[in-house]
Amino acid sequence: MLRECTIEELPNTQITLVKKFFGKFTGTAPHTGDVVETKVYFVDMEGDFVPAAEISESRFFTHFDCVNEKLSDATRKIADELKKNGYL
Repeated sequence: MLRECTIEELPNTQITLVKKFFGKFTGTAPHTGDVVETKVYFVDMEGDFVPAAEISESRFFTHFDCVNEKLSDATRKIADELKKNGYL
């Protein structure tokens, strides 16, 4: 499933190693109000991050950047948990 999602949503990348499952997060989709569930993994990847399908944007940021950014509910929860665990 993880590799299938990568093929659809980040088609110019390839996962070379799945290192760790980080967690499962739920939130409200900003445009529809639907509840979404996101599973986050730490992986090694090769290629260019060019979003497709349901991903509208991809970029790297720090937790400081998150404070001033308009993030989806689930993305904010993920960023907060990454910060809490020392990854951001």
